[in-house]
Amino acid sequence: MALKIERAKKFKFPARVCIWGTEKQGKTHAALALATALAERETPDGEEVLVGVISSEFASSQLLQPRFPHDIVNLAETDENGNLVPKAFSPARYEEAIKLFLQSGYKAIVIDSLSHVWEGEGGILETVSKKGGNSFNDGWGESTPVYKHLINTILAARCHIIVTLRSKEEYKQEEYTKKGGGTGYAPKNVGQAPIIRKGFGYEMHLKLRMDSKVAHVEATAVEDYVPQGEQIENVGPELADRLLKALDGAPLPEPSEQQKEMRTLLNELYATNPATYDRYKNWEQLALRKALEIESVPLPTDYTDEQVELMRIYVEMKKAAKQKLQEAQSA
Repeated sequence: MALKIERAKKFKFPARVCIWGTEKQGKTHAALALATALAERETPDGEEVLVGVISSEFASSQLLQPRFPHDIVNLAETDENGNLVPKAFSPARYEEAIKLFLQSGYKAIVIDSLSHVWEGEGGILETVSKKGGNSFNDGWGESTPVYKHLINTILAARCHIIVTLRSKEEYKQEEYTKKGGGTGYAPKNVGQAPIIRKGFGYEMHLKLRMDSKVAHVEATAVEDYVPQGEQIENVGPELADRLLKALDGAPLPEPSEQQKEMRTLLNELYATNPATYDRYKNWEQLALRKALEIESVPLPTDYTDEQVELMRIYVEMKKAAKQKLQEAQSA
């Protein structure tokens, strides 16, 4: 397709905010306060304000339920013996939880926390460790596209998403005043960096570090509204208003039913072989051309029912081929 110049247009985007810090610094409280304020402003009068929490923290957000009403998907489920369910914090479970909230019309989602998808049970590092991590064809080659798919799911969601992250521990001696007036020193966990894959902050509109219940703006994509270096003592309605103003614009076009179905089928196709598809940045275009039998003419921006059915047949064929291969390997 020939390149063309178009006038840039500002669309209205849902907020993407990352809040990280050491233990008991107010990450979950800040996330719920911000998510609730954002959801309230997106909810028509008289309707219920819907805030969802995807919890890997053993549903600890429920302690804040009286102040910030929310519904929860608890990833940290345990069996009858008190053991975590297998792969409790796998990317697939996070994605499933996001889709559940989106399908039910939630205006804001808090992921508390996303660090477990990186180093928790069933997370990326565990998967890589089990498969070995010394070349592209090992666990990294398989896990990297799965991680990227989760991040893309978060970015594509049409609702506000607030992510909390745990911190790598690092201690320093901090001076304090004793009751008698003397000076004492005690170790303080100052946090080295958030526990997630390097570069995650690039995907967020705001990156906030919590310290003593105060949010420090570490990085911002909306400098004119929330400047870097600002310290916010009460994360909530005032910050929500500034974010919504910064992210306001023309409404994003609503996808047609055929576009929605095609997106679902492309996701299913990707799941059959993530490592292979991730090697090609234009894999979706290649798959569409193959399935819809389109060679030289531009791909459509919308689809007919017949084209959706052609893609469905193509996906089923790929699924059957994968199952046949797996059966042959296990034989």
